[in-house]
Amino acid sequence: MASHAFATQGLSKALGALAATTAGVGAVAVAHSMPPLTQGFAASAAGTLARSPVESSLSALSSSDGAWSLASVLPAALCLERVLRDDASGDAGKTYVVDVKTFASTFSASAVAIRAALNLGVSFSRVVTAWLEEAAAIEEEARAHPSGEPQRPLPKFEWEQPLWSSFGLFVRDSVVVTTRRAIEKLAVSRFALERTELVTPRVASKLLKDVPRSAARKCERLAWERGKTRVAKCVSMAVTASRAAITRVCAELFVATAISTVACRKLYQLRKSGALPPPPGAEAEKGGGFKNKRYAVEREVGSLYARLVFGHVVKGLCLLLGGAAGAGLVALCRKEDTPRWASRLTFLGVAAGEAAGSAVAAAALSAAFAGNK
Repeated sequence: MASHAFATQGLSKALGALAATTAGVGAVAVAHSMPPLTQGFAASAAGTLARSPVESSLSALSSSDGAWSLASVLPAALCLERVLRDDASGDAGKTYVVDVKTFASTFSASAVAIRAALNLGVSFSRVVTAWLEEAAAIEEEARAHPSGEPQRPLPKFEWEQPLWSSFGLFVRDSVVVTTRRAIEKLAVSRFALERTELVTPRVASKLLKDVPRSAARKCERLAWERGKTRVAKCVSMAVTASRAAITRVCAELFVATAISTVACRKLYQLRKSGALPPPPGAEAEKGGGFKNKRYAVEREVGSLYARLVFGHVVKGLCLLLGGAAGAGLVALCRKEDTPRWASRLTFLGVAAGEAAGSAVAAAALSAAFAGNK
């Protein structure tokens, strides 16, 4: 009887071990067909079952709570995996809400004050810099003179010309912002969204996105914080900034081209009417034939207009690429993704990148058209 009981106990342990191993292998096999995060949960559960003693495995599988523990863990893991996947892709079942700014926001008190301050700073910076350089030169001359007295008075500070220049820049920037709002409204109009395939709700939301706020929202996502490397974050923010700058660059290009068109047309009229002298090369071409003399003004105005439009395009591209590079570098160098600091640093990075892009474009165009006056 004792030997029979011992044999029965041994057979029970063997069957229990086989059941535990089968459960673990089955869980791993099912996990291979699941998403990565769910595979991790399933593998952990299967490993726990396989490593547990035979008696505890049998008791866990035979109890009502333990038998369904794996089945209760896997759906939760699957739901979490779907949330992370949808958050990473951003397209599955997502409703795009496009926030279009009104024309009244262009002339709000804060917007007008910011534009006025920036234009005054740009206009007076050159005059102040020139005045300080001249004052420094006068001081150096006084130090070098035996008497130590200034040999000439300080230059007069001219404030009227930069003041009117800042007013002109303010009007131009206001027209640019208004044109940008018109382009944004056209992009999200019913005709663009329903009758064209180029502009979709997703594309419209990308074009009208606020880059600093987008950087702050990205930092709040688990898929952004844990699932992306610094290089991936850099590329993502650069793409976001470049898309959001398209409407601004188009508005700048439209206004600048319109101003250049009016200026070149006025120059053409003044040349043709005789109010201005003929082009510098027209006198030398008089002996070359009637055709050269007749089209000298057209060639001058046409080449000038082509250079101006080319320069506007280059400046727009450098502005777009500079802002994208600034936003990407901030995301690359930022160690911790804090939403508040991410928004502020991204704003500064985009501004610095656009300033650098404008400087590079100005230097490149000056070097390219150095011989054309």
